[in-house]
Amino acid sequence: MYDAGGNRLLENSPSGSTLYLGETEVTTSSAGAVTRASRSYAQPGAPVVTRTATSGATTGHQLSALLADHLGTANTAVALASGQAVTRRAAKPYGELRGPKPASWPNKRGYIGVGIDDTATGLTHIGAREYDQNTGRFISADPVIDLAQPLQMNGYAYSYNSPVVHSDPTGLYCDSCNWDTPNGNLDGKTKPDGVHPANTSIKKPVQRKGVTPLAVVPPGAAAAKAVRKSIPAILSRILQNDDYKIGWRKLFKKPEALSDAEWDTVVDNCMTSTGLRETQCRNLPVFVVDGKRTPEIAINDRSAIDKGHPLLLHYAKNKGENRDNRELAGCMSAWTGSGSCDEYPFASTREGGLGAQTRGVPLSEQMKQGSDLSAFYRSNKMQRNDEFLVAVINVRRREDGTYVAG
Repeated sequence: MYDAGGNRLLENSPSGSTLYLGETEVTTSSAGAVTRASRSYAQPGAPVVTRTATSGATTGHQLSALLADHLGTANTAVALASGQAVTRRAAKPYGELRGPKPASWPNKRGYIGVGIDDTATGLTHIGAREYDQNTGRFISADPVIDLAQPLQMNGYAYSYNSPVVHSDPTGLYCDSCNWDTPNGNLDGKTKPDGVHPANTSIKKPVQRKGVTPLAVVPPGAAAAKAVRKSIPAILSRILQNDDYKIGWRKLFKKPEALSDAEWDTVVDNCMTSTGLRETQCRNLPVFVVDGKRTPEIAINDRSAIDKGHPLLLHYAKNKGENRDNRELAGCMSAWTGSGSCDEYPFASTREGGLGAQTRGVPLSEQMKQGSDLSAFYRSNKMQRNDEFLVAVINVRRREDGTYVAG
């Protein structure tokens, strides 16, 4: 189970379950008894200290200091007790263990301090994706693409194939590969934590108003209280059913114009065509083109999407760019068709312009569409390059390949 940002919250297996809440991990047996719990305390300029307890014990906790390499992979654990027992583990550059695996370790975190090994699949969970240490590759494509960097265009490679120098703890982008490098930013932009640069084609979705994540743990003393309060309820839910799966639809606000089934279809198409997770797709605004309101435009848009034009668009905002896109699409000086020229993708998006599919439609439909789009951009407070999905409803495709609206 994952939260709206793609972070793992619950791990379920036949032998038990593990709950991850920030720096806290709680593991239970298949019967629901707590078998192990740990919490890590990070300190600037000092090693991470981990407190570990077994069998639900409230006393006798073990404190360990974790010494890590320059990329965050802990390779030495020192018990903060009499004798200060030392446990060591070594890893190869891509994360494979070098030598025997220690019998125990204070927490489940491995490679670069965030990796969680899955013994059933042999993969390592890192941020938004699953990683294969044997091949040094992710098993799914990178959801963030910088077309200006050829090394980053291989969506499966790990950190530009330079694991000794770079790392990718979020599974979204290679830290320091493009931004804040010793020689200056390669693209002239900076990357604050959690914010992707404007020149990427897919950004990390931003938590929008009205969307409730699975768990929000505040910092400081309130975190402990929130963790204690959340653990029993969440664990009881997962342990009641080994095949428990969250109904993500319940956690996000459904677009008013769509039925549940229509929204599910839009999300499925989004996941298939973009590689985004379900939570990311449900978190995006959806502009609905209704065949009952603008039938000719809906037919053009549905046909264009079926032919491979994207349903994930990026708002352009600049009016001059909108005019240029209409000209490039052939909807202005070159237009010789009947009626008003409609194009998809929209001229008001980065994807609009050259190559857009055009169709002559009644001027009244164009005016409605323009009004609807303007209201949509305003209500979602959209800025340049913000993402949104397009859903076309009340249009069906006949057996002969033609479309009918209504």
